[in-house]
Order: sequence, then C-alpha cells, then structure tokens
Amino acid sequence: MKSLWIYMLVILVSVKCVASQCIDSTTCDCHCLCCSTVCFGSRYCTSCAKGWSGTTNNGCQRQNVAYDTSVEISSIEPSYNPKNAVDENNGTLVYTNTKKDPQLIITLSKIFNIKSIYVCIYAERYKYYNIYVTKTTSAYLSIDDMCNRIYEAVSALYCIGISCLAGKILTGDQIVIERITKWGRIEVRDVRVYQCSQGTYGNQCDRECLNCKDNRCDGYTGACERGCNIGWQGATCETKCNTNCLDNKCDQDTGFCTVGCKLDWFGDRCDRQCPSQCESPCDRSLGCTNCPIGFNGPYCNPCDGNTYGKYCSLTCKNCDDCNNVNGCGECRNGFYGNLCDLECPNQCKNNKCYKQLGNCTDGCKDGYAGTKCDTLCKENCATCSTNDLCISCFNGRFGTNCEYLCPGTCGGSKTCDKNSGVCSECNPGTFGPSCTQQCSGNCLPDTPSDCDRNGICISGCVDGWFGPQCDTQCPIENCEKCNTSNFSCEICNIGYYLDNVQEIRKCVKCPSRYVSCNSDLRCTECIPKFTGYQCENECTINCVDDLFKLNSQMNKEQTLQ
Repeated sequence: MKSLWIYMLVILVSVKCVASQCIDSTTCDCHCLCCSTVCFGSRYCTSCAKGWSGTTNNGCQRQNVAYDTSVEISSIEPSYNPKNAVDENNGTLVYTNTKKDPQLIITLSKIFNIKSIYVCIYAERYKYYNIYVTKTTSAYLSIDDMCNRIYEAVSALYCIGISCLAGKILTGDQIVIERITKWGRIEVRDVRVYQCSQGTYGNQCDRECLNCKDNRCDGYTGACERGCNIGWQGATCETKCNTNCLDNKCDQDTGFCTVGCKLDWFGDRCDRQCPSQCESPCDRSLGCTNCPIGFNGPYCNPCDGNTYGKYCSLTCKNCDDCNNVNGCGECRNGFYGNLCDLECPNQCKNNKCYKQLGNCTDGCKDGYAGTKCDTLCKENCATCSTNDLCISCFNGRFGTNCEYLCPGTCGGSKTCDKNSGVCSECNPGTFGPSCTQQCSGNCLPDTPSDCDRNGICISGCVDGWFGPQCDTQCPIENCEKCNTSNFSCEICNIGYYLDNVQEIRKCVKCPSRYVSCNSDLRCTECIPKFTGYQCENECTINCVDDLFKLNSQMNKEQTLQ
C-alpha cells in the first residue's frame, strides 16, 4: 500500500493550440514527431517528439528537461548505461553497485523551479529512498532540498509522479536519488522532470499564459512573472481592468487604476460614477466635492439629519419641516422668522404666530389685544379691541367695561351675558334672568332640574295641578283626573261618582252603603253585609263572607254590562 505522503500528478487535457508558441502568424513552434505544414486550422500534431509531451492538439508543449541529460552514479554495474535513467523508457534500467547510501545524480541543463518529479524505481520494502532537488554548487544535501521520499511495505516497481511535500517548489539543476541503507543498491528505470514551454502552464502545459507580458508565466500556477499586459490584472492576468481606468491601466495585484479615471468616474478602481448634478469634476478619492445647495457627499445626496444649504452646513432649528435647500418651511409652535429662531409673543393664544412677522394667528390670550397681543386690556376685560373696548369679560363680570358683577345666584360657571347681565345658566331648581325664582313644587321631578330657564315644568305636573308651570289647581273637588282645557272632571276619586245632571259636572259622594259607584249611581262595591245594585239588601245572619263577595262581584259585572 502506497504511503499517504506520496502524491500523484494530475493529468489535465488541453483544448487548443497555444498562440504564444507560434514563431509568426503561419508557423508554430511545435514539438511533435510529425507535423503538417499549415499552422492554424489544418495543421495538427500526430505524436510528440522525444523529450516532449502534453497534448498533441497544442503542439506538445510539456518538456522533460531531464531527458538525455548527464547522469552520475556513485558506483555502477559495468553492464548498465547511466543514460537508461533518463531515456523516457521504463523498460531500461540502471543499477548502482551495492554500498552504503548509494546515490544517482541527474544534472539538468540549467536551474529550474521544480514542484514534482516522475520516478520509476524498484523499491525494496521498508527502505527509504530520498529524492532531492539541489544545485551543482551545493557541497552537501540538506533537509531543505528534499522533495519527497519513497517508503513502502511491499517490494515492487513504482512508477509514479511525486509532488514535493507541502506544495513546495524547489529551485535547482540536480536531481539526487539516495537510498538510506548500510549496504544496498538502487535500481532506477526512469526519471522525468517536466517544464512548460514559454507561454503555457498546467500539469499538461495545455493552458495559455494569456495577457502576461512577454507571454511569461509560472509553469505550475500560471502566475505572470513580468506582470500583465495593459488592461489586465490578477495573479494570472485573467481579469480585465475596469474600463473606466484612464489609459486602461491598473495595478496587477489590487486592480486599482494607476493613472487615474476617465471623466465622470472616481474611486480606487474607477467603478463609482460621479453624480450628474456635481458642479465640477469629481475628485479621484473623494468623489464630488462641489454639490449644488442642499446636497452633499461623494454622490451629492440630499442633506439629512435636519441640515440644509451649501455642503449641508446649516442646521434647522424649531422646524416641523426642514427643506434640504431652503431650510425651515414651517416653524414649530412658539417660533417664527426665516430661521425659526425667534419666539412668538407670550400673549399669543395657543402659542402660535405667523412665520414672517410674528403676528398671533389664533388671537390673544385673555387680557391682551393687538396683532402681536402686546396691548393690555382694561381691568376685568378678557378680550378687547385695539381701541381699548372690552369684547368679552372675565367670568363673573358684565357691562361695557366689565365693571359689574354677575348675580351671585347664577349657576354653573357663574357667568352672565356681557350686555344684559342675564345668567348664562341657573342652579337646579331655579329659573329667571337672575336665577332667583324657584321651580313650582307641583312639577314632577326631573334631572338635573324640574323646570327650564322660563320656569316651565320639564316632565309635567303632579295630580291635581296643571299649566306650564303647574301653578293652576283643578276647581272640582274629589276629582282624580281633571281636563285642563275646560276644567271639567273626567274621573272621580274612589267613593265619589260623576254627576252628569248638573251643568257643571261635580264629584258627588256615593250613598252610605256604597264603597264605590258609577255615574249612574250603580253600586260597584257595597260595604260588608249588604248587596244589590244599590246595596239595598241586607244579608241574613246565616250569610257567609264568600257569598257577600260573590254578590258584590255579580253586581260589578252587571254594572259593567
């Protein structure tokens, strides 16, 4: 089982020919075993030449810089050629002699940045094989030079791509394979170190160094080594500068426009538009610095926070509506003036006055007159005119100059008419101009008063009395219900009957044996022990009470018939 710290190369597939590998517009610098004669369109690569790989459709741009280079072995079996380790053939091999810590050293043509190495080696189990990237000028191997190591639990031939530990990229012109052993040898089939041609990068060198200066980029990451062409930015120059950058120039790392912005744009990346209402060109860093009155900030936003004017430098005070251009539209109660900084006169009613002149809008408080309520009324005047005439009086006063006291009998607020002195309202139970008269005792009770301001009973009269003020008594004695229109009796009290014979109908007392009777002098109820229509029959000693009552009831029914 392979160790976790050994990494395999990832093989990626390219999709098109890399233009940077063309010598001119018609000839490609391809590294193929056989190429056709036309570069673009018809030209294609059938297979890669020795020492080159990648993808054929982009002309085999991945070079094995270890191919056919110098190989040095600490000691070698005489029957093996050291070049077998760099011939791109896993079928050939080279052995070192058996010794302590044997080494195989491959010297490259120049110094390269190396991130991974392909090795094909027979590894004995539980043996360490260290792989280094170093320089010919180095006198000894350092732990910092070690790319990776092979250590397996099973002896086998391992042909793998090994990435340097922790993603390191080592710089050197020598590859050293060393077996750590007291007595042993190394069997190597092949060693390959891949580098991309100028203008390409990636595991298969099939990706273009687009927009890099001189088409130069790191073969592993694609990071442009000399910066970006004008108009591009980013590690691999894959992002366009903002089109609003002046001369289309921006910093490769930050994207900041390096020589300024086009007209009407601002910001580090020139991606913020200068507001149309800006009255002068925008500052690169600050935006608009000359907004119209009532606007401020880089985008000339309307003033806020109760501010207004040029640069929003003024503050509204005592306003109900602060306009960003002109300031206060309406002042709060109690203030006036263009800036609402003046106080309304204290005598203004409801503390209100006109914004421009400060004249009181709702009139004056009691006791004052004038447009600004600065004229003091005469004593006892609640309101007055500018010519010193009392318009209304304080409570409890009346007269031209409010010189008189209202009657003390006035009710409610104790006020009276300014001119006549008539009470505005009376206490319950009284009436009249000065509330000195009492409601009739014959009025039916009511709330809050039995009679109105004119003494008229509100709910009517008690029995036996009539008239608006219930001050007229029925002239017929013993009358229960009197007709107020003609002073005649309609119903008599119990024990009396209405005499219709006389010209003036009177209530006459029923005979002595009657309890009650009707107008025809018929008995409606007899005294005890008598019966009959006129209570003329006296009951015998053997009569019972129920019979008396029965007879009386019969008399009543016959009377009703």
